[in-house]
Amino acid sequence: MISNTAGKYLSFALLLFLFLLATLYANHYRFNVSNSYPPGLYQLLPPPEVYLKGDLVLFCPPEGPAMQLALSRDYIKPGLCRGGFTPVIKKVMATAGDRITLTDSIRINDAPMIGYRILKTDRHQRPLPRLDSLTVPPDSVFLLSDHRPADSFDSRYYGAVPVSQVKGLIRPVLTSGG
Repeated sequence: MISNTAGKYLSFALLLFLFLLATLYANHYRFNVSNSYPPGLYQLLPPPEVYLKGDLVLFCPPEGPAMQLALSRDYIKPGLCRGGFTPVIKKVMATAGDRITLTDSIRINDAPMIGYRILKTDRHQRPLPRLDSLTVPPDSVFLLSDHRPADSFDSRYYGAVPVSQVKGLIRPVLTSGG
């Protein structure tokens, strides 16, 4: 049984923790717990007028069968994005008009993406979605993880992401490295 004094300290600690979380959220800080980028604290920056190749972004994944599969297999966590997904962090690797070739590897405008490949199955030998090669549509970006390029669930499995689903640039503040 908790004493009255201990209960007051526990209540105060809980309120302080909730205040800290609310303050971080209100100031555009996010905790990343996904595998795509190192776990830790990130700051969400305002969206630029145009996203550029190399920009690290926070976005809501597109709705569709590939993302429902990702959610059911725990590749992505449940969250507040449409479709019930949590926002994720990836890097912009291609923008509108870029040609993406998806075979066993990835090529962007005929340049090979070193370290990236298209997996046929996940680590449990379950089949992964296969996409045809594509041209990134207007107002869309092609997003990959450069932190875990070999096995990240990203645009190579669900395609280009509309810019309207990108929340903004994201900057690591305090992460585990990785």
